[in-house]
Amino acid sequence: SQNYRAINFADLAVVNPNLLIDSALADERGYNLELGLRGTEPAGRWRYDVSAFYLRYANRIGVREVLIADPVLVEREVSLRTNIGRADLIGLEGYGEVEAAGLVGLDEGRWSLRPFLNASLIRGRYRTGGPAVAGRAVEYVPPLTLRAGLTVRRGPWSAQALLTHVRQHYSDATNAVRVADATRGIIPTYSVIDANLGYTYEWLRVQFGANNLADARYFTRRATGYPGPGIIPAEARSLYVSARVSL
Repeated sequence: SQNYRAINFADLAVVNPNLLIDSALADERGYNLELGLRGTEPAGRWRYDVSAFYLRYANRIGVREVLIADPVLVEREVSLRTNIGRADLIGLEGYGEVEAAGLVGLDEGRWSLRPFLNASLIRGRYRTGGPAVAGRAVEYVPPLTLRAGLTVRRGPWSAQALLTHVRQHYSDATNAVRVADATRGIIPTYSVIDANLGYTYEWLRVQFGANNLADARYFTRRATGYPGPGIIPAEARSLYVSARVSL
């Protein structure tokens, strides 16, 4: 399939004096190739979905640092939103789920035990863009994203736990490790655990849950302007309870 993304208003509108827009900014183009295989056991005991893909991303729009003349400071470094270059991404994604109650000796008539796994391996590199960019990793593309979980049900009770693991990646096309204002740099590896416990009684469903159960301190993006500039922290541990009535 062919891909096309036109320049939109958000690409052109800025309120940060340290962010400039390339006057020659052009639309993005490219194409995507994908090959996959999926299957489901007739009784629903297991299912899987695996696919490999190749994505060519031409004229990719991003932010890079440039030096400009300044009437006071003579020369200063600013961020420029421009067409960085052509990026190639190749990856493998997969999902699998199985009913495992019988495998561990539980009564399948009373129990449901379903572990599941979703993983993606992606390699993204710039092929053009000059010596500062060519050969660098594509920003905000983790090489590994892993989600593993377990859903347990017995009668009116249900529980689920989910682990999300994301490998270290970069926030800009030059793969800067660290800069003074924290607007660019590495996004470190992080792992987050979410869990919930629910109970259903006839017309009432009550659920207790926790997001970021281990209270991991991490971040997923860096901003050049509001609400930054700098690191945007993710939410700390949060607890919730919900009730649903079905009439």
